[in-house]
Amino acid sequence: MHSTSSRPDRFRSVRLWSVFRSALLCLGLGVSAAAYAERAPDLLESSRAWLEQGKPELALSRLGAEEHRRAGESAFDLLLGWALMASGRDDEAAFALERVLMLDRQQSQAHLQLAMLAKRRGDTPQAEAHFRRVDAERLPPIFKPEWQRLRDALFTQPSPQAGLSGNDPGKPGGQGTRLAGNLLFGMGYDTNVTSGPHAEALILPGISSTLPILLGRSSRQGSPLLTVTGNGSFLTPLTSHTAVGGALSVTQNALSQRQDLDETTITGMLGVSHVMAGDTVSLAGFSQDYRVDKEAYRSFWGGATSWSHPLNDRHTWIGHVQYLNDDYPFYPRDSMQRVAGGMADEIALDKKGAHVSGGWRVGREWPKDDAAPQVGLRLVGLDLGTKWPVSETVTAQGLLQYERKDYDARDLYHLWQRNDDLWTLGGFVDWEYARHWHLMPSITHLHNQSNLALYQYDRTLITLALRWDFVHEKQ
Repeated sequence: MHSTSSRPDRFRSVRLWSVFRSALLCLGLGVSAAAYAERAPDLLESSRAWLEQGKPELALSRLGAEEHRRAGESAFDLLLGWALMASGRDDEAAFALERVLMLDRQQSQAHLQLAMLAKRRGDTPQAEAHFRRVDAERLPPIFKPEWQRLRDALFTQPSPQAGLSGNDPGKPGGQGTRLAGNLLFGMGYDTNVTSGPHAEALILPGISSTLPILLGRSSRQGSPLLTVTGNGSFLTPLTSHTAVGGALSVTQNALSQRQDLDETTITGMLGVSHVMAGDTVSLAGFSQDYRVDKEAYRSFWGGATSWSHPLNDRHTWIGHVQYLNDDYPFYPRDSMQRVAGGMADEIALDKKGAHVSGGWRVGREWPKDDAAPQVGLRLVGLDLGTKWPVSETVTAQGLLQYERKDYDARDLYHLWQRNDDLWTLGGFVDWEYARHWHLMPSITHLHNQSNLALYQYDRTLITLALRWDFVHEKQ
């Protein structure tokens, strides 16, 4: 059975795995070398002592010898960047300090030293952007005078207009292209691969007002699943304020009980980001090809713009606006367009990466075919998330979402206007048990409360995934 009005529910598995991939990618971008941290227990202490005594060459000789093993460890890179900066090797210092921010974007000492480096090379806007992220109370005492001197240099005289401030626009401010990616292998169980109702038969007035209609393969059905995903991305700075980036993701899901629903998803994205006075504005285009049992079922393309504004070193406001053009080759009446937008507030709880976030979103979908008004809808959603580093190698993440959908016209089967309330609750754990290797259990539950019985369902997805990461940065 196929229903044009049920079209949004059919792709819960795709959207669900999109949530997984986004969450897992966010967890995996900062790969550390914590497994090596105990090989030289006195290295960090002795290096810090030499740096505080004004002997960076001694610290650098020890730190440099360990860089190939410990690069990516936040505490190590922080000292390495300090030693390189004190030795006049500014580009290398910036590279090490940026690695620190990949793991902890709130690290005040790293922001201060990057601000000092930017000021040294004449890039005042970039220096101001980093300086505003510094919490002076969290700086080591030795850096307090440097903070005071830089504050006076930046803000006791008029700052230049936002721009390159004399920088060569062909040089990316000492940064290089960053390549990253991962391969993920997962297995688990999906309790409701069809997002179907519990009932095996329903009275559907659009077909018959007296006889129950057997739902057959559209009713609730569970299945073990296997998934394989490959992700790749690049980020290339164009100037000290602007970067271009892209990503490609390919996923294959196999369902042992419903091979007719095996899914292949290919998603691509290309965009540009610009930093101005601490704010980041991004513009991106994206597309996706979705196949069921190797047959083209759905494709979409669209664009989005987003912006983030740090209120201070703990609060960041994030907003977005999105346009989506969705096509269904075999069911053209389901084809639609969508405009959505929202705002979120991300709150850092500590300097180790723990944070909570909350936000809202609204959207409008309308059919391309005027003869299919039941496809159109209005939606509003609320999102709450948290990320918590349990240890140096274990991170936990939680997700709670609510989405309300009010459809524009009567459903073709129930002959009544449809309203849905969808709740999503998820939990994820990322254990980096070896360098570049992650083991990730997860569980997600969806509950869709609908005023029409055909669209009311519960669905739980339990998975265990193994992921291998790589990150390469070319200076």
